[in-house]
Amino acid sequence: MVTTTPIEALRRRPPFRIGVLLLLLASPVLAQNWRVEPAIRASAVATNNVNLTANDAQRDVILVASPMVRVTGRGPRYEVTGSLAADAIAYAGGTNDPDILPQGSLGLRSQLVDRWLFLDAGLTAQTTASDPFGPVGDGITTLNRSTLARLRVNPRLERELSPQSRLLVSLDQAWTKGYGSDEARLNNNTTVQTQQGLYELRPVPLGARVDLRRQVTTYNSQSNNDVVFASARVSGLWAPIDEVRLTLTAGRDEASFTSNDFSETLYGAGLRWTPTDRTVLDTMVEKRFFGTGWNASLTHRSPYVSVTGSLSRDASTYASRLGTLQAGVDVATMLDSLLTTRIPDATQRSEAVQQLMAQRGLPATLSQSLDLFSGTVQMIQGGSLTVAAMGPRHTLTTRVYVQRVRDIVDENDPVALISADSDQRGLTVALTRRLTPSLTGEASLSHGTVEGRGVNEGLHTVNRSVRVGLTESLSPRTTINGSLRYQTVSTDTLTSTATSRASAVSLSAGLLHRF
Repeated sequence: MVTTTPIEALRRRPPFRIGVLLLLLASPVLAQNWRVEPAIRASAVATNNVNLTANDAQRDVILVASPMVRVTGRGPRYEVTGSLAADAIAYAGGTNDPDILPQGSLGLRSQLVDRWLFLDAGLTAQTTASDPFGPVGDGITTLNRSTLARLRVNPRLERELSPQSRLLVSLDQAWTKGYGSDEARLNNNTTVQTQQGLYELRPVPLGARVDLRRQVTTYNSQSNNDVVFASARVSGLWAPIDEVRLTLTAGRDEASFTSNDFSETLYGAGLRWTPTDRTVLDTMVEKRFFGTGWNASLTHRSPYVSVTGSLSRDASTYASRLGTLQAGVDVATMLDSLLTTRIPDATQRSEAVQQLMAQRGLPATLSQSLDLFSGTVQMIQGGSLTVAAMGPRHTLTTRVYVQRVRDIVDENDPVALISADSDQRGLTVALTRRLTPSLTGEASLSHGTVEGRGVNEGLHTVNRSVRVGLTESLSPRTTINGSLRYQTVSTDTLTSTATSRASAVSLSAGLLHRF
């Protein structure tokens, strides 16, 4: 067995080094409007089946050290926000090689020319499932995890021409690179370029919009096989009352990929309803090159409840979704919306969110559907509902999702060896309760199913887990926690007629200190 040291693992991830370098370059110019908040998390996990195998289960103790730093900086024309971390993982029993898995994001929002030229940029590093039909770990071990790094740059020209009109010209470029398994490195090395030009005359009560878009997706592992989307939309807008806006759209929709070239007439209608400042319903139905597409989203927030829901049917590419979170997945964002009324200042609210998550042992994200690789256009249909509720002693987060993915292929296309055809369903529920002023109890359960279709027929995986734990606040910046977790995974493969089942029990203890 070839041993990989943590230092060697870090050297193999240059995008993460770039993020660290950017942070170090910013540190000499820190002023009162900058905040740097380092933290350290350490944990030990004892498990009776470290790799969730059906046979030959191995016991081990996993040691994890996670240095972290949050940075925020605001000036007259810029805002920098970031949260960088790295999980240094070692196995006391030597069942697996040690590794370092970087995670986090560093983002820039800036105004280069007053009210004319803007620049957004972001660097993210996160872990994802190497095999979507494999067991999904608890985010602590290296089980079925690969690293995904994404760099995005978005210069844009944006101008309010009048109180009723605005102009937008945008160029968005995103580079993604995978680390870990050979398959992850091959599939995740992509480039996505999105160009957009938009002119809008806001409805008072009548208005109009012209929207031109072009997106080119390039997979580095595929030669001369870019996926190109292009559309031109002209929309009429009508706002009979302030709370309602109706849209009628016509235009052209084009797509080019593999041996397919589509050029179709596009038309559709939309409704946006904002009954209150805290509730928004946005819907759109269009006739597209792949048939009927739709998108409906609902957001509602109050001081105690946040609701995010979506239904959609659209065509996209695997690469365009890499490194992005679905709506309602980020727990910090949901808590931020709950605290908007109570804490108007954004900086103070962000600090309150981080403290709340640490004291109550809340996860950073909720479960979402997994992305399956294919180098062609994917038609994705599904929906999700996320609810977060917070009281003086309780916090409840729950999310349910369904997703159907089908590759769009022509009968003349060669038979794909790798396909994204699948159905997914998932549910996550997490509840915390303050037992004493410093002690919080937590319980969570999750269920996720990935079922292959088409070329993937016969692949089927079900992941389930139940977790209970306690978090004790030793001080406003120091917490300790302990938890017990039971996980099962059932897997059907193309090469076996029998279902493989495995389970694991894990006991963990950890400490988090924010300096």
